[in-house]
Amino acid sequence: MSEVMRTERDGISVFSTNEPGPLTVGLVLRAGECDESVELRGVGSLAQELVLSGLARNDGFLKASVGLECSAIQMTGDPRRVVDGFAQLNASIVQPRYEQIPHLSAQLRNLHKPDDLRTALGRSLAARVGTSGLGASGCPPRFLAAPDALQLHQWMTTHFGTANSVIWSSAPLPPEFSFRLPVGGSISVPEPSWVPGAYPGVLLAGESLCLTILDYWSPELVVAAHAARASFEAALFKQLGVPIQVELGLDLVNRNSLCHATFMFKSGPRVLGEVRDCAITEWRKMCWDGIAPEVLGAVAEGLLSMAPSMGLLGPSAAEAATSWLLGTTPINGEAIGQAARSMSPALASEYLEAAGAGSLWLAAPDLGWRDFRFHTVGVPEAALV
Repeated sequence: MSEVMRTERDGISVFSTNEPGPLTVGLVLRAGECDESVELRGVGSLAQELVLSGLARNDGFLKASVGLECSAIQMTGDPRRVVDGFAQLNASIVQPRYEQIPHLSAQLRNLHKPDDLRTALGRSLAARVGTSGLGASGCPPRFLAAPDALQLHQWMTTHFGTANSVIWSSAPLPPEFSFRLPVGGSISVPEPSWVPGAYPGVLLAGESLCLTILDYWSPELVVAAHAARASFEAALFKQLGVPIQVELGLDLVNRNSLCHATFMFKSGPRVLGEVRDCAITEWRKMCWDGIAPEVLGAVAEGLLSMAPSMGLLGPSAAEAATSWLLGTTPINGEAIGQAARSMSPALASEYLEAAGAGSLWLAAPDLGWRDFRFHTVGVPEAALV
């Protein structure tokens, strides 16, 4: 494994290795802290859709994944093309395509209005994320009521700030590479509510992994998936012998439903491929019977392509960048004990319970202990050995 070097370019931390072959450069954006406090990442998707819509996606040059805790944009190819691609990306952030604002913001408003739940999809989303969470996001509520290009640009320059961004590359960046973002970027949301499962970045306690499938689905299929989630989890448990929790979410972008299914599980000695194959098989049984094999293959690729942005696989520089951005560090028993001794008795009890269940999630550790999020999946003790 190549040594990871950390430098800075235009105020953004850069992690790089020195690998042969085409240049690969990735931009990782922290989303969980500065976006909504609800599972649906509507405003973050709005901003990122505006940015990515202006970029070409041909011949595998650009790969983009919207994660629940962070998002990743990756370009691979000739160094000159990569430099030009990031210049184009930078320009899209500085000058987004405002003509898309009315439609995308209208999608958000449908979830913001408690009385606008005439469709089955709207009722399903409201049952899952509520109808008032969007107003607590970094985007002002009045923007949802009356979208304004200047307001959106001001919000985006905060979302896409240097403090929320990390760059990683397969080789040292060319001298002409430049990616300039506003200084800062952390949006402060006082006392945000927490939805269990809303921060599935890197599972810290025990040997656990997280995978995500992203695909464009019809609203009807999303609702069907929600209805069958319990049986899907049971089928995975039967096949793998390890507890698995499935979180389903939905973004409304460009008149499509972008569904993300996140699988959280104890890995033990199992390899990633075995769990991936089992998840895809059961997913297909649940709601994709009759779909062409090439679609299933695309989902398999999606599982693996999401892993680097979650810090699980891929180039060592990507892992280092994501780990630094999310503030994640493996926690062993000694570290758990030391941390618990520094807490109040009530918080220590909750902390140890979550850690003992193999499900301690961490978000924004630089903000202090009050910003630790705990989520107990209920893993039996026998599964932790």
